[in-house]
Amino acid sequence: MGQTALAQFAFLSAITLVTVYAIGNTCQQQFFEVGNSTGYADITKLLRKSIAFSADPCDDFYQFVCGEWIKSVPEPNKSISHVDAFQEMLNKQEAAMLHASELRESRAMASAQRFYEKCLTSEDEWKGKGGSITYNQAVTQSTKGMEEESEQC
Repeated sequence: MGQTALAQFAFLSAITLVTVYAIGNTCQQQFFEVGNSTGYADITKLLRKSIAFSADPCDDFYQFVCGEWIKSVPEPNKSISHVDAFQEMLNKQEAAMLHASELRESRAMASAQRFYEKCLTSEDEWKGKGGSITYNQAVTQSTKGMEEESEQC
């Protein structure tokens, strides 16, 4: 679980680093608007707070990507680690994004939200449908047929 959260953070950080380099001047705090939903804004704020633009990524990549984030996380106590805190924060942001009403305009996000909501339903409901994996496979198969029909039109 801890390695998964660290991998997610490293992936998000790498995407941010690529974005910063793609904009132009290396190590200068420049951002462009990717989307206009609150989910995009929240993730952008999180990533801005994580990067230490004063560090040279060629000398100390870890300090560049994680330097400011480390400062913002309180000293770990015996019950929670940095990785656990970051995982909890990611889970909350993911849940907020998957519940955001403005994202329902996108067909892909609406589908992702629907699947996410189904994952949160009660065990009894899943048992009545043969279990979560069986249900998701059935939905995927039925959707695949619809996609093939729409491609023929």
